[in-house]
Amino acid sequence: MMNPRALIITAGAACVCALIAASTVAQSTQPASTQPSAEEVLHQLMDRRAENPLIEPARPLGDATTRPAHDSPHRMVGHAPGRKLPLRGEGQFVISRRGRMIGTQSPHLRWMFTFDSDTDTLDDPPMILLPCQLLEDMEQIVAREGDAAAFTISGQIFVYHGANYLMPTMVKRVADRGNLQP
Repeated sequence: MMNPRALIITAGAACVCALIAASTVAQSTQPASTQPSAEEVLHQLMDRRAENPLIEPARPLGDATTRPAHDSPHRMVGHAPGRKLPLRGEGQFVISRRGRMIGTQSPHLRWMFTFDSDTDTLDDPPMILLPCQLLEDMEQIVAREGDAAAFTISGQIFVYHGANYLMPTMVKRVADRGNLQP
C-alpha cells in the first residue's frame, strides 16, 4: 500500500501535467495571431521614413581650385622695400626672444608677434600667434598696458600658406625700465 502523502503528491503532479498539456493544445488550436510579419513591418517603416531635407550652405561655395585670399604677415606688417625675409622652418623653436604683439585688421589673424632685432642675425619675420591660454594672457596685458607692452616669448613655429605661425609655450612680461639700461 502506498503512503497517503506520496499519493497526494503524485496526484497533484498529474493534475499539473494535465493542465500544462491542455493549455498547450488550446494555444496551438487558436487562430493565427494578428501580429504582422517581419516583411510587413519593414514595408511600414519604409513608408513612414521621411526624406532628409537638403541643408543649403550659409555662403556660396567657391571653385575648389581657387585658394582663399590669405594675407601673409609680410603684406600686413611690411618690410623695407626690396628686402624679403625667409620663412623659418616647420617645427623649429623660438627661444626667449623679446618682442611685441601687433593687432591685425584681419578677423582670422588677430595677433602677430614682431621680434625686437638688435643685430642683423636676429632679424626674424613677424609671426602669427596661434590661439592658446598664453595668448589670452598676453591679450589681457596689452589691453591693460597698451601696445608698448613687451614680452619674452618661447614657442614652436608652424608654416601655413607661406607664413610662419607661433604657438607660444612660455611668455614673460618684460618690465618697463623707462630710459634706464643695465
